[in-house]
Amino acid sequence: MALLTVTTAPGSFPTAGVVATKNAGAAGGDEFPATGSEMLLVHNNGAAVQDFSVLGVPDASGRDITILQEIPIQGWVLMGPFTKIAGWATQAGRIDVLAETPADIEVIVIRLPAE
Repeated sequence: MALLTVTTAPGSFPTAGVVATKNAGAAGGDEFPATGSEMLLVHNNGAAVQDFSVLGVPDASGRDITILQEIPIQGWVLMGPFTKIAGWATQAGRIDVLAETPADIEVIVIRLPAE
């Protein structure tokens, strides 16, 4: 899995904007560090509808949910924030995502500031 770069959003009193880092999808999936403050902005840059998944892991109660989202052609989807990381974060403290056709997907991981 490829590690996605995280963009931290500006705080409540920003003096400037933040340039977001677009990550290209990788074959075999991607992951990002989970702090409970992340959300995803996913873009389908392709010529066909694409599936994008946030992979769950079993939580303390054994629940294991994966989100599968269809992204329209040239569409954007906002997912999260993943504030409750139990059930999402792996033992390594990362959340795994998977694109149906990685070459057509761009992912921006946005970390909301702790204020």
